[in-house]
Amino acid sequence: MWGLIIGICIGAIAIGLRVDGKLNEKWFIAMLLIAIGSGLVIAYFGKTKIFKAGLDGFELETFREDVNSVKQEAIDELNTKVEAQKESVNLLTRTANQVNEKLEGTIAQVSDQEKSIASLIESASEAEMKLQAALQMAAPPKLSLLSKEVNKTEQGYSIILKFKPSKLQPLGRVGFAAKIIDDSDSKIIDFWPTGSFGSGKDSKKISDNGKEARLIYNLFGGALPQVKLITSGICKIEISGSHELTPIVLEIN
Repeated sequence: MWGLIIGICIGAIAIGLRVDGKLNEKWFIAMLLIAIGSGLVIAYFGKTKIFKAGLDGFELETFREDVNSVKQEAIDELNTKVEAQKESVNLLTRTANQVNEKLEGTIAQVSDQEKSIASLIESASEAEMKLQAALQMAAPPKLSLLSKEVNKTEQGYSIILKFKPSKLQPLGRVGFAAKIIDDSDSKIIDFWPTGSFGSGKDSKKISDNGKEARLIYNLFGGALPQVKLITSGICKIEISGSHELTPIVLEIN
């Protein structure tokens, strides 16, 4: 009986020290072997000389209470450490949750900022489109060639050119220029507008060699620009004009 009690006591102490990390594996095994050996030896001899005569019952009970107290203290210490570990784990868990919540909040803020930036970019694009539309409306109309008609005449060739504006609004003062750009002997004989217009004594001018001519006049109302050019013969001629008219090269034959 005594061997069992002492063996349990030594074993409990060894387990407590091992759990607490104060005892390595070798010493833990050694203490267990000591506990087992002590129990066997004491059991073999059958009695102990620790207790005095006449007080055996009282001393034995006290010894048992001491053993139970040591066991309970070891168990309580283990429970305390386990609870401390649980609290540490709970603290880490709460901290991780708080960090995750803050991270999610930061991500949400970044997402909101990205949406705000996208909205600003979209608003800027819309504003730019409106500005471009306003600039186009405010810009003067541009001219482009609508049609041409070439006829052979007694003087040479008659070319009637019609132009159209990019906007339906009065053009006012317009101007055109004609220039023979090849090596032919042809000359510009006449260059004059047709339709509803107003002109002056300086509206038309033809160079002395007949290779160049210019025309400036005023259109009335919403009339389309139309001019008539007469050359003495076959030639290559370039037509340019106001209102951003892109130069046109014509083969007269």
